Amino acid sequence: MHDFSTSFRFENEQSVMADRFYQEIVGVERIIRFNTGSQRDMEFQRADIDVQLHAKGRSANVSEKFRKKTFDDLLLELYSLFPDTSGWFFRSEASHLVCFMPDVVHWIDEKSLHSAYMELLPHLHIEPQIKSLINNLGDQSGRTTVPINLGNKDYMADLIKARNKGYGCNYDTISISLPFSLLDFLGVQRREYRL
Repeated sequence: MHDFSTSFRFENEQSVMADRFYQEIVGVERIIRFNTGSQRDMEFQRADIDVQLHAKGRSANVSEKFRKKTFDDLLLELYSLFPDTSGWFFRSEASHLVCFMPDVVHWIDEKSLHSAYMELLPHLHIEPQIKSLINNLGDQSGRTTVPINLGNKDYMADLIKARNKGYGCNYDTISISLPFSLLDFLGVQRREYRL
């Protein structure tokens, strides 16, 4: 079972590394983090904005995701509390998603990511598969592979049910992992920084 508080602690520990990346690699001049737990910061957190970056007269609201291992896919949370609460992917008001992995950082334009997902959605047929995951796994976590054929190419995505504990209860999140090669095919605007 996934413990939300452990993930939250891990993400907060990564902020020093992330800030160094923003300053040294991206050239950010000012960083404002929304992680104090204050009412104001929680408003930003509910909008999936972890940090605001300022440089050269411009600013960006950024959603940060941290992974402990390097993967060749991007994990999008579809439901944060299944079935009632949409995941961060649908609620995010950030302009960019920055996904940190041990040896690479992916800087992704959220608008193009949403457009790509909406283009992909008719090919996924995931609602029956979500119901199957929920019914078959009960209180367990698990995944199923979703084959996708686009442009005479085959891609594999994973639909993931994670059983979590936090907020004083147990709950399920539903996510989909989409290969970066598929996102590139769909025209998602992203930059990759090797660390």
